[in-house]
Amino acid sequence: MIVDEAHGAHFRFSEFFPNSAVDEGADLVIQSMHKTLPALTQTALLHRCSDRVERDRLQRFMGIYQSSSPSYLLMASIDWCVGFLAEEAALYWEAYVQLLKSTRADLKKLKNIRLVGEELIGKKNVKDVDLSKLLFCLPEGIGNGHWLNHKLREDYHLEMEMEAERYVLGISSVCDSQNGMRRLIKAMGEIDAQVPSEKRREWEKRFVIDKEDMPVQKITIAEALEKSTKKVLLNQSEGEISAEFVYLYPPGIPLLTPGEKISKSLLRALDRYRKQGIEIQGLADLEGKWIKTVV
Repeated sequence: MIVDEAHGAHFRFSEFFPNSAVDEGADLVIQSMHKTLPALTQTALLHRCSDRVERDRLQRFMGIYQSSSPSYLLMASIDWCVGFLAEEAALYWEAYVQLLKSTRADLKKLKNIRLVGEELIGKKNVKDVDLSKLLFCLPEGIGNGHWLNHKLREDYHLEMEMEAERYVLGISSVCDSQNGMRRLIKAMGEIDAQVPSEKRREWEKRFVIDKEDMPVQKITIAEALEKSTKKVLLNQSEGEISAEFVYLYPPGIPLLTPGEKISKSLLRALDRYRKQGIEIQGLADLEGKWIKTVV
């Protein structure tokens, strides 16, 4: 089993975080160091966690796919980060966890915008929650994720990881300071105070996906990518089989993949995202009017 644990490189350093796939039976685990650890962008580690994957075979394929001219700057960053984690990190992680706990306690006092947390565990197949991620869910009628993300960036100089229709995600790390967290708490408090109380809604409904909204896969991705394609107007593509990945960016998680049937609910959602200013990528043209489908 190969697990992409890109955002979980920090899991093993405190019981405050979820269990790592490294300890949960995976054979290979890939972690992006740069996402949640003090390392330069593009640094990552591949962990071989069992004998089910032969070391020689793994090294052979690594030799095929890796560059023969790696960046010594990136390798030095990895080496420094591993040394830091092994020799100096214990006190930093303890302070970071305490900072997260106090920050989340303050953010939980928001009356309208919701900080998502452990209350989701056990619901809709959610097994655990990474509390280093600060996920703010917005009620209807006060703007959307694009609005909140823009406001935090332009008015408070705070950069979030991603935005979606009804939420904004911030990623914290062991490098965050008390001053930075105080700025976030102050910003969210001021924004939350501007929300009329009558606009508050049942926020958990925003995390429920109805079965009819789930895409139907008609053929595999590999099959779809090998077939001939045609361009169809997006608003006339209901029932067609997609030949493209369509996704919101960030984070780039597909709403539609090659081989899936294009549904009316998806087209409604894409139209709604576009009107809200949320960036849609993957369509056949820059204006987002056309989509490639399987012939």
